[in-house]
Order: sequence, then C-alpha cells, then structure tokens
Amino acid sequence: MLTKNRHSRILRGGMAVILSILIVTVMMPSFAFSASESVSVPSAKGTIKQSGGVYVRSSSSLLSSVKTTLAKNKVVSVSSEKFTATTSTNTKYRWCYVPAYKGYVRRDMVSLSFGNVQGTTTATVYGRSGAGTKYAAKHTFSKGETVTVAMKAYDKYKNKWYRVKYGSKYYFVLAEYVDLGVSTSEISAIKTTAKAYSKVSTTSTYGKVTASAGTVVRSSKSASSSSKGTLAKGTSLNISSESFNSASSTASKYIWYYSPTYKGYVKSGDVSLTYKTKKGHTTDSLNMRTGAGTGFSKSGTLASGATVYRVMNAYDTGKSKWYKIKYGSTYRYVSAAYVSFSSSSGGSSESTTESDYEKSLISAGFPASYASRLATLHKSHPNWVFKAVDTGLTWSSAAAKQTASNGSNAIQTVYAPSYRSTDKGCYNYLKDTYTIRDGSTWVTASKKAVYYYMDPRNWLDETNIFMFEDNGYNSEYQTESIVEAVVQNNSVLYNNASLFVDAGKTYDISPIYLAAKSYTELGGYTSMINGKTFTYGGVKYKKCYNAYNIGATDGANAAIRGLVYANGGSVSKDYARGTSTSHGRAWSSLSKAINGGARYLCSDYISNKQDTRYLEHFNVRNGLSSVGTHEYQTAVFSPKSMAYATSKAYADYGILNKKIVFYIPVYSNMPSSVCSQPSTSWSKDNNYYLKTLNFTAGTDTYKQIKNSGLYYTTSFTQNVANSVTSVNITALAAKSGATVTGDTGVQTLQVGTNKFTIKCKSSSGMTRTYTLTIVRASS
Repeated sequence: MLTKNRHSRILRGGMAVILSILIVTVMMPSFAFSASESVSVPSAKGTIKQSGGVYVRSSSSLLSSVKTTLAKNKVVSVSSEKFTATTSTNTKYRWCYVPAYKGYVRRDMVSLSFGNVQGTTTATVYGRSGAGTKYAAKHTFSKGETVTVAMKAYDKYKNKWYRVKYGSKYYFVLAEYVDLGVSTSEISAIKTTAKAYSKVSTTSTYGKVTASAGTVVRSSKSASSSSKGTLAKGTSLNISSESFNSASSTASKYIWYYSPTYKGYVKSGDVSLTYKTKKGHTTDSLNMRTGAGTGFSKSGTLASGATVYRVMNAYDTGKSKWYKIKYGSTYRYVSAAYVSFSSSSGGSSESTTESDYEKSLISAGFPASYASRLATLHKSHPNWVFKAVDTGLTWSSAAAKQTASNGSNAIQTVYAPSYRSTDKGCYNYLKDTYTIRDGSTWVTASKKAVYYYMDPRNWLDETNIFMFEDNGYNSEYQTESIVEAVVQNNSVLYNNASLFVDAGKTYDISPIYLAAKSYTELGGYTSMINGKTFTYGGVKYKKCYNAYNIGATDGANAAIRGLVYANGGSVSKDYARGTSTSHGRAWSSLSKAINGGARYLCSDYISNKQDTRYLEHFNVRNGLSSVGTHEYQTAVFSPKSMAYATSKAYADYGILNKKIVFYIPVYSNMPSSVCSQPSTSWSKDNNYYLKTLNFTAGTDTYKQIKNSGLYYTTSFTQNVANSVTSVNITALAAKSGATVTGDTGVQTLQVGTNKFTIKCKSSSGMTRTYTLTIVRASS
C-alpha cells in the first residue's frame, strides 16, 4: 500500500512557505457586485485617421486632461462608445474608450472595424439611432429575434446599450434586453463540430427538434442561463445525457438534454429522441426508479447479474450518474455505480481475468469492499490505475474526529433536512430552526451526511472517482479546451481559460483541477474576479481578485474578506488592510489571482499531503489530530462537485480512455456496508428530541424535561418516598412525525433503584435514548 509522497513539491523560485493558520473557505460568495455578460462583447479595431494624430483624454470631454497622443494610422482596441448628447448623433458628441490607454478619443477621429457576437432579444424592444431613449426608434425587434452585437455603448447617464447589426444597418438596443450567445467564430466551430457529429449521429442516441418555434441551446440546465443559439424545427443533434432539475417530478420542464454537438442543454419537451441501446448487466441487486434519483418512486427491482439495456446517461439533482434503461416497453432509471458493460458470462477467460484483477487490488492494499467496485470500473476503463493510500487510521476514529467540531462540515439548506445536524449548537429542536454558519443558507451537516461523503466506497464510479484523481499536470490531455468545458458557465473564467493552463505548468498542478476548484467556489458569479471597488472596515478597495475564494472564511462578509486577503490583508488581524506579499499578493489582476492561488494550493495543500479533491476536505493523511482541520472548503459535498465538473469535461472531449491515476484513501476496520445516503425526502428530519418528560405519583408531578427550555442531557434521576409504589411516565416528541417508545405509562416501583428507558425516533430514523432512574426510599 502506498503512503503517497508527492507532497514534496517546492515552488519555483524558492521553498514553499507554509501558513500556520487554518483557512477554511465557503463554496459561494455571499454577495455579488454586479452582473456580467455570459459571453464577452467584442471590442472594435480602431484606426486613427486624423492627420495630426489625436489626444487620448482622461474622460469623455474636451476639457479633461490629455493622457497621451496617438499618431495617424495607429491601431488600437476600442471596448465601448460613450454618448454625451441625448438626441444628436453627431460624432463630436461620441467618444471611444481605449482600454490600453485608459482613456477616450473622439469618435470622429477614428475609424472602427467591429467584431460580432450573436444575441437574442428577451423582449420586444426598439432599435434606436443612438444610445439613449430620446434617440429615434428606427426598428422594432420582436422577442426572441437574433441580432449581432458589435460593441458596448453607454448613454449620457451611463446606462449600457449594445450596438447591434441587423441586416446591413446598425442600431442601438438597451443591453438588458439582449441575451448574449456565441460569437461568429464560435458559431463556425459549432457548425464544424455538428458536421463531425453528424457522421455518428445515428449510431448513438440522437434527437430531432420538434418544437414549432425551435429550441434554444442553453449554457446550463436552466431557462435563465445564457443562450448559445437557436435550433430550428427539424434540426438533428446528438444527445449524450439527461439531467433532472427536480428530485421527484418527471415533468418535462424539469428535464434537460445535453448535446455535445452544441456543447449545451435543450429542453426535453422540445426534442424527440431516437434511442440506441448498449447491453450491460447489474453488479448487485438494485431498484429501478421512474427518474434519476432516490427521490423518485421505485418501479421494480433487478437482481445481481440481470441484463440491462442502457439508452442514455442521466444525472440527478446532486449530479450523481444514473443510466436510463429500456425495460420492456418502458424506460426506467438505475444507479450507474451498479451496472457494467462487459461480459459477465461464467467460466470465461475474462471472468477469470477480472477475478485475478480483483485479487491484485486486495494484494495492493484495498479492502474487498473497495476491490469489487474498482474491478467493475476496470472493465469499462482498463487504462485507469488505482492506488491504495494508507491513512493509518481506523474508520471509526477518523469519522468521529471529522464530526467532532460543528464548524468542520457545512451543507446548504437546499439539501433535505436529513442532511442537517440537529446537535447542540446546530439546531433549536423546539423552534425547528438551524444555526446559520455562513451566508443565509449554510448550516452544519449531519453525521450521517458526513459519513456518506467521507466513505470512499460511495464514490467508486465513473463520475465521482475523479475526487481521487492525481492532480499533477499532464500535458497530454489537460488542455485549454478541457478547461473551457469545466468553466463554460462563468464568462470571465471561460474567457481566461489559458491562465489555468499556464499556472498548471508553472506549479505542476492539473489545470483541470484548478478550473474545477475555481468554478466550484464561484459558480457563475463574477463578483470575486471582476475587480470592482468596495468598502470594508471603513477602507476603500479596488482591483482585488480571488479566483479560488482563498481566505474567505466562514461567517459574515466571507467573500469580502476573501478579497481583502487577496489585497494582502491579514487573517490574524481580522483582515485589516495589509501588505503581505505571500503567494504573490496583492492579486490585482485575474492572472495574478489564478497564478497566486495555484502557488498557495501548492504550498499549503499539496505540500501538506492534501493533493486530491477528497483530501482537501478530509485531511486524513496527517494523523488523527489533523482530521477535521485545515480544510480548503467546509462544504462537505465539495469533492463530489469538483469530481463531477472534471469527469463531465473529460467525457465531452473523449478523455476517459486515457491513463489516469487515482489515489484512494483506505481506512482499517471499515464497516461491512457502505455508509448510506441521508433521506432526500423533505418530510423527514433528524429531530429526535423529547420536549417533555414527566411522571406523576398520585397528585404529584415530577418534571424532568420542560418545553420551556432546551435539554440535551439524556439521563435523569429522581428520588421518591417509600409510599410511592407506582408512577405514570409520559413523554412527548418535540416534532410531529417522531415516535416515542419504551417505558411509558404506569410503571411499578421496587424499593431502591428503578431504571426506565424511553426512546425518541425521528422521522428520518435517528434514535435518541433517554434513561429515567427513579429511586424509591426504603421503609
């Protein structure tokens, strides 16, 4: 068994500096500065045409200061056009912003060659002769109409507009009514991709647009996500997977299809599918369901070794992989973790080989409960390499230490109540309210949720195995295009994908890992990476970038503190403005943030034996005392989220057949069964507390637990007189749905000690045992 000693990397240019403080980050910023276009608006190419050259001014006014002079025929990039009048289109009232010089030139002094990006109107809107509502309306665009956006423009009052081309003419449209899609070059690439896919479209599951108005290709499985273009009725496209936005409903509005042809999602109700099946077999008995997810109704059971016919991959709301299978004349869903697509015929040489392979895994240090699952993966991916990493810990001790602190494992309230802790300090069982740990939705995860995410055996499938991927740099397949696939729903990260590749090369870190980490932290938000001005602690900050939420510790204003840290602020001094230069701070640009963050990860995590997505949260290779500490993010599901982003990108680009190495932690004395998933039902919770526990003797009432306060003790002792020969014990659960059993009702007392046990079982199945000891005095 390996002890995996890859953590000895040092930074180029000097030994890594290891911070002695615990930095725990959140998954999402708790604030946003402003929205940002999902696709960048192109800049125009400007050529100076004035014979004597032209001044670059500090603002859009002839009275402003001169910053420099540009000679005739000088070519510059122009990012936007500013109108200083409200009705006149005369070029002397229009200015071009030149970002290279951070200043303005008169519009009549420069000729422009425009770029273009496709957009779709989101409402009926006027196309005007200038940027401003007082300019003449020259054209009316209908909702859903495709336009070509050439450049940004701003009216006199700083409202944003787009210069759009329609036919051979240009108009100005308010930016808020245009949903940006893809650029002309991207459209060309999509058409090329589509042509390539058309060669194989009928040998795998494919679809045809049936909606009369066509269908919009979206960047994510949401109608509010950015448009990547519109496909007309009758268009054919490959469909590689199905994603559910609901945990229990099969309504078409909650189901989206992913098309690798167009690298986007389409509504399932807009497309009819032609399925192609792949024969496989189950590796264990499992339930069939009506949708992808354990929240859907069961619809039969398949025995181990049963033949199945997969028609498509599917993903539940938690991004776990399922298979849609043909079952008779209907379709059902089964967990992908328990299906194999290689031969299972008994007595064959392949069967013997797989048996030998499983034995070799056990010999290499994997428990049998790991080896059987990995052997199944090996059948589908023979080039993958699995390495057992000895933690030196028992499962019980590691799990207990991981859950010892309420602040080590966070979950969002979008997860069902069974995922949330009801321990002391985490929950008020009388009011049914949870203690918020960060933002407005982050609470402490339940022990069952932590054990579920911590048990490596739950994640030995084609998707989640990537939480154990070696995060070293591999130039063979860790390319810029894969990075783009990972961050495609964040416009700023997508347009700067090359920065992750550069950082990966510099610090020998997978750029896919870096991109997945950044996207998992930021999602589609750009508030941490747009350099906007903000004020914190009475100090004004600007040009602060943090691509990985480093330093954004849990609590109020977490994301702002992360930006202060990026500026050089000190964690130990409550993020007061600082001048620290560790890890290349201050991060005053996105490039510095991505590169400096990679340097931080190398020195503080990779060099600390936390060099996989799993180990960044579950710090189990530095001794028992370190477990539950030095976590990159407290979100208990973060390794799974990053694994999904990575595996999906690899699948889309055909990387899954490469040699990929996985380092999988092993604990001693693992439980015989894998740690099960908490209930996904919203009607079940973990409230297993009594709100009252009393007993009566004659006319006397002895109250052990009162509903006027919180009681976390479970053992109570009460002395009674010798004359009390029996008592009537009553107990009420704090939450409806919980059940009370045990020694309630009339109980006979013997002289001396009498012990009674009362159990409260939550609706999720957790049981809390109370002991009531009544001591009857001797005569």
